[in-house]
Amino acid sequence: MHCQPIRHLDCWASLVWLPILVGLTCGWHDGVAVLACQTGEEDVAALVVRLDDRRFAVRKMAMDELARRGPETLETLLMQFDEMSPEASWRMLKIVETIGLAGDEAAFIKSAAILRTLSHDPRIDEKLQDYEAKWKISQTTLAAQHLQQLGARLVLSDDQMDGFGQIMMIEPQFGVIAEQNAVPDPKAVTPSAKRLSSDEKRKQLEQIFRGDVSSNFRLAFPNKLATADRTHDRRNFVLINQQLAQRRILLANGLMVGNQDGESITLDRNWRGAAEDFHKVTSIHGLTTVVFGDIALTGDYITPLQRMSNLTRLRLEGTTVGDDVLPELEKLPSLTAIEVLKTEVPPGFFPVLAAIRDLSEIVLELPQNLQSTWWQHCSNLKSLTSLVLRRMKLEDEHFELLANMRSLGTVFLEGCSFNIRTYKEFKRTHPELNIEFVPKAYLGVRSDFGANQNMRPCIIGEVVAGTGAAEAGMQTGDIVLQIAGQDIEVFEDLRLIVAQYDANQEVDVVVQRGNERINLRIRLGDRSAINQ
Repeated sequence: MHCQPIRHLDCWASLVWLPILVGLTCGWHDGVAVLACQTGEEDVAALVVRLDDRRFAVRKMAMDELARRGPETLETLLMQFDEMSPEASWRMLKIVETIGLAGDEAAFIKSAAILRTLSHDPRIDEKLQDYEAKWKISQTTLAAQHLQQLGARLVLSDDQMDGFGQIMMIEPQFGVIAEQNAVPDPKAVTPSAKRLSSDEKRKQLEQIFRGDVSSNFRLAFPNKLATADRTHDRRNFVLINQQLAQRRILLANGLMVGNQDGESITLDRNWRGAAEDFHKVTSIHGLTTVVFGDIALTGDYITPLQRMSNLTRLRLEGTTVGDDVLPELEKLPSLTAIEVLKTEVPPGFFPVLAAIRDLSEIVLELPQNLQSTWWQHCSNLKSLTSLVLRRMKLEDEHFELLANMRSLGTVFLEGCSFNIRTYKEFKRTHPELNIEFVPKAYLGVRSDFGANQNMRPCIIGEVVAGTGAAEAGMQTGDIVLQIAGQDIEVFEDLRLIVAQYDANQEVDVVVQRGNERINLRIRLGDRSAINQ
């Protein structure tokens, strides 16, 4: 009689504990499945099956693990695409998208080709363009961070910098549906997004997995010409470089500030990486300028630049150039400007420059032992339109060599030494060539005749307070007779002589003040620090 209540109690307890035990059991299985995913114990096929698991945590962990394993999973992942549920198929596309964004160029293009093959979205062209833009930002961010950690200096546009330090948040794009609406529209077929049969999909996927970058690019982006799309109109580069040359003159005269090089990367004495590390530079999209300074430059550093279709300017500053650089330098596809500043180059360097088809601007600051080599080869530069010479000595015959460079339109002489009378006569007899001098230093005076620099005599109209001229005692109304032993007839002569000196150098100046002849020693100022 006393057993019955106990049996009733047991039944009641069973009813209470059953759902709890079921929940614990399911939770335990979830944990085992998730743990297996996390630890990488399951093969790809098992993970693909878990994309259709009834438990969200397992589906999510399988998806993350497959994406983490990278491009090697794609072939196994997609062979069962049509047999999976709509939600699992959506997750497969998300995995493909994520792998492409995190991968190199080959992985990205392969992923894009897969997405085009499997998607039925009528806006697939537009979305693949957005996908490509995201990939470029992702690649730029990762590569730039890597190179910065090794000591490279980067100057990027605001759009590129916005990607730094951010995690790419990939929005659903391809074929696809939100998590809570896991059934795509079966009628979402348009002429621009042809629905392929299962056999056709498999054949095309096999073609993608066996194909190279070029064939996959044509499949992913059929409306783009791979070569034309990646090669810019070089006539535009000529105009751009001419504009940059003008900006440099303004910068040298202190009339503007800012970065004249566009998007750039610099490797100098802070660089701690090796040539193979620098190959990451090809993933930074939009770079227009590469600067090598204070490093021993080898061909291994130049080779990756051959894949950079945006590269227009190469600057070598204070570095040494090995012979193995020369054959690689000649292959740069879009180079239109090169700067060689205080750099030792081998004898064959200047003939190689003549072989670069679209080279339109050269900036040179050469040691004395290389200047004669330059003048021997300069007339072979058939496409050169702009030439900047810094701190070089021009003999009278060098002006005629410049005249023989038929494509040359502009010459800037920055801190160069030359015969003033030869310069003035050359400028008069060759009006078709825009030759100008760019002073690095200034005396600290202005002309009495405003814009007319050729009025005689050279009368000082203003002495700028705080400059070397003011400190030396020069006064308004002084007539300048000589500077550094050279006679001065007009104010333009004064500027031409000063232009051949650097800031902080001292020059002897003779002025006439009334009936008195006065000798002054004036320290020259830095033009970039003041606007005159």
